[in-house]
Amino acid sequence: KTTCGGKGTCGDCVAQIISGSYRSKQSAALSDKLASRGFSLACQTEVTGDITAQLPQFRELAIKSIVDSKFFEEQKDSISGLFEIDPPVKKIELDLPPPTLEDNYSDSKRIERELQKKLSIKKLNCEYSVLKKLANAVRKDQGKIIVILFISGNETTVIDVVPQSGKKKVYGVACDIGTTTVALHLVNLGSGKIESTVSSLNQQIKGGEDIISRINYAQKPEGLRKLQELIILTVNNLIEKASRSAQISPSDIYYASLSGNTTMFPSPSES
Repeated sequence: KTTCGGKGTCGDCVAQIISGSYRSKQSAALSDKLASRGFSLACQTEVTGDITAQLPQFRELAIKSIVDSKFFEEQKDSISGLFEIDPPVKKIELDLPPPTLEDNYSDSKRIERELQKKLSIKKLNCEYSVLKKLANAVRKDQGKIIVILFISGNETTVIDVVPQSGKKKVYGVACDIGTTTVALHLVNLGSGKIESTVSSLNQQIKGGEDIISRINYAQKPEGLRKLQELIILTVNNLIEKASRSAQISPSDIYYASLSGNTTMFPSPSES
């Protein structure tokens, strides 16, 4: 356990070193009597060679994630339709007319023109990854395509284009990042229906069991990077688990909403 985040103040990482080469710092969390018997705090010990160590037998409390997925399974149909669904990610079906000698605009311009007929768009952007696949997507179903848009203020960005034959559905995730537990809902952005609910232990616990301990851990060399990697690993694993449960591809997830303590938010957003 690392309750203090490696500060040597909680005494939870005590171990008895039987033999070997090491250097250990003194700590108020470890009595002189235990220190004289070869006990040390693992977080305050530098191993300088091969050692033999023994962990004392302490009673451990199992940490379990407590998310009542059965409740959401029973209630998700009644929840759908209770709220107005207006996500920033939109799915629009278009039927592009074939180009002619008179109408020889590019595929992207023709998409923009057709979108203007359905939406009030002031500025349309198109991601480079979409431009690379645009020609094949438009011609596979004779111009029948599904356009995925991300709308932010006055700007609209095309984030994906697929043929209509793919019957594309658009999903988002709502994720609550707690100190101990991370919970995630997979939501159909078209209907608002909760398709899957999953949870797991927040892997950042390796850097401390509370917020203060993790702030201290982040100040260590490579500490912030490690915390970033741990929370990204946790969320990605939950996305994969939810996708398997709902039998969808993670590539169908276009939007994520995260909530949690503000001290943890730099971790996922900076990577």
